[in-house]
Amino acid sequence: MLLIPGLRMPSITVLCVLACGLPDKNLGQLADDGSTAGEPTASGTDPTTTTTDTGPGDDTGGDFACGDPAAPPPRCVEDADLDQVRLACDNAPDITNPGQEDLDADGIGDVADLCQTITSDPSADSDRDGIGNACDSCPSTVDHYEGAVDVTLPDGLRFRNVPDLGDLDGDGVGDACDNCVAVPNCGDYDGAAPWQVGDPIDRDDTTQCQADADRDGVGDACQGLVVGALAVAAVGLGPDDDFDQDGLANGVDACARLPLVVDDDTLCDGDGDCPSGSQCEPRVGESQGVCNHPDHDGDGIGDACDTCATASNPEQLVDGGLQQDDQDGDFVGNACEATAECGVHPDSPPSGFYALAAEGLCCAAQLQALGDGTLALVATGRPLSDPDGRPIKLECSDADVAAGLCRRLPASVAARPGVLEAPPGCEALLDGQPAWSVAPLSLAEVASVDDFWGFRCELPQLDQDFDGIGDACDFCMFAFDPDNTPYVDAQGELWPLNGKYCNGAYSIENTCGE
Repeated sequence: MLLIPGLRMPSITVLCVLACGLPDKNLGQLADDGSTAGEPTASGTDPTTTTTDTGPGDDTGGDFACGDPAAPPPRCVEDADLDQVRLACDNAPDITNPGQEDLDADGIGDVADLCQTITSDPSADSDRDGIGNACDSCPSTVDHYEGAVDVTLPDGLRFRNVPDLGDLDGDGVGDACDNCVAVPNCGDYDGAAPWQVGDPIDRDDTTQCQADADRDGVGDACQGLVVGALAVAAVGLGPDDDFDQDGLANGVDACARLPLVVDDDTLCDGDGDCPSGSQCEPRVGESQGVCNHPDHDGDGIGDACDTCATASNPEQLVDGGLQQDDQDGDFVGNACEATAECGVHPDSPPSGFYALAAEGLCCAAQLQALGDGTLALVATGRPLSDPDGRPIKLECSDADVAAGLCRRLPASVAARPGVLEAPPGCEALLDGQPAWSVAPLSLAEVASVDDFWGFRCELPQLDQDFDGIGDACDFCMFAFDPDNTPYVDAQGELWPLNGKYCNGAYSIENTCGE
């Protein structure tokens, strides 16, 4: 079955496509005799890692080539990310990816590649939205777009690095940064011959793209026009104008730069006709209104353009407010960061490709709660446990914690959309299907690579040990430790940027026992 972007179909198979820059992690070792061999070094380099990087034909890798289905499972020390792929063959050694998907065949696994279908710099992301520059229809920084206008834009129409690839007019300039959302004005690209990821385009040549002679933020090609089928006013920046031509005046549009997806749920007679979190906005002179963008936290900002769709943070729209609410500029508000410490470490939500998504968030879950109360990682089936082997559960009494029988999944992790439960708005789409059973799309299920990008959605920020400390600021990103405990060596020296549970007695060499 081939899927078409925009159609709501049940998802079927597996391709987990993530993208997030990660810091270097150390797997230091402290020998049992108290020597300093294997300790984390001042440079952050682990002197023992060279012994675990094995390849085909050596004494641990055998004569099996990478990808050979007959190869034995990797040795414990060769698989720090626990995906059953040995280090020398792993195309994303810091991220669990048992399938080793690599759409552009550039040797960088899709989970670590910000532009999964184009061979390019896998980490280049100027605006920190989690979408690589070569694949991003709004690749520049907010300052770049603001520098092209001479007016102060209304709060709801300020440029922001919204991680959205929507391009209503097909001109290669994403809706989030387009000065004519509904009218093509960049080269020869348009709805009939739309720009596709990888096509050549010069978005900075204002003689061919985004011409705006008076620099008022509205492109010359659409100034004062009414072109949308549901538009309530002409293109403009005023509260009664309809900048994106979607039937919602700017003053009430919860995402004034992102046009609504027009479908059977768009028109309404009352709030009861609208999806969860949305309300019916009347249209002057029309018998029916239009359902606004869902806004589940009630802060007046639609989920699709909200830095934190589950906690109210209206300050993000005010001049200077976005910088305070999102200090690291990764379009994740403070209240939604994996942990407070990660608020100053850019950690954009990774990309997934799913048939089902609500307001840009993938309708899926990363963990499955099992019948005995334990939790398993959906991607591999691996049960979650702490560094001492104690199972991690949703419910673990204080007495059982004290007795060392189990650990409790942090409440902040359990509540994070996409971890145990699908994000808001997914319930109707899933129609009773458990979120953990929803699998990512494979390229074989869509007509083309171009269509594949139409199914892009966001997954939770990486926290691969589910301890509530995001990988970007976790000292040991595969060791469950909600306290992020730093390492103290046998001589009593504190290593403030190295974690206790992946160094010394807990190093991979010592815990593997090899």
